[in-house]
Amino acid sequence: MGLFKKKTTAKKPAAAVFVDFEHWAISLSRSFKMKPNIREWYKSLAERYELVDVYFFGDFSNPLLRQEIPRIREITTGIIETQNASAHHKKDFTDFIMLDHIYQHSFQNTVNAYILFTGDGHFSSVVSYLVHKRHKTVEVFGIEGGISNSLKNTADKTFAIPTGEEIAAERQRAILRNLKEIYDSAKSPRPTRQKTASAVATAFECEKEEIDRLIDALMEKGYLYQTKKYFRGGHFVKILAMNTALLKNDGVWDTL
Repeated sequence: MGLFKKKTTAKKPAAAVFVDFEHWAISLSRSFKMKPNIREWYKSLAERYELVDVYFFGDFSNPLLRQEIPRIREITTGIIETQNASAHHKKDFTDFIMLDHIYQHSFQNTVNAYILFTGDGHFSSVVSYLVHKRHKTVEVFGIEGGISNSLKNTADKTFAIPTGEEIAAERQRAILRNLKEIYDSAKSPRPTRQKTASAVATAFECEKEEIDRLIDALMEKGYLYQTKKYFRGGHFVKILAMNTALLKNDGVWDTL
């Protein structure tokens, strides 16, 4: 035997993923004015699991869901349309279809884990079944403030999206986008800190003080700074400006 052993990589457990995309996209938009970051979420799962099957469920006639189809297709072809024009409770119909697919999958496949993206307590029974009868690991993802306690108590792990860091990052990007749009469109841009904070706070329906703190953080990073714009007679206005070179160097500019 040689002196050096070949390094082996532990095999990741196999998992199946079931996403209630109505819960993800609609709840995220209503509560946080954000869009799903599908690629990054999938990437974080793939670091821990071998993702055997990935399914997205929803009424994709809804424009909010339909516009995300190209990004879903980057990771899977498993898009399950649940539209039912005759149904009085469309969300319940989506739940029913998704539940059926989960049960059917559990009968036919031997994955180690199930990843569910939903906050609805209707899924507590199937989670309990997967954990106690099928002896599977079950992780549940849901929108912050929208995950039922019964799901939290039944699943092995529960994760709320977005995190505080994700909310702050998205709102900082919005601050920078707001400024970029002003500088791109105005011949003589005069974006003040006060107007910028008010505009972004209104867009996200949050407190202006929160946006003020995020502006401070952007200034500490060197991405923003205040400068004076002078007018005839010596009058001036303090305006917010962007350090474009630093934003581009750090790769932030391309995300705006």
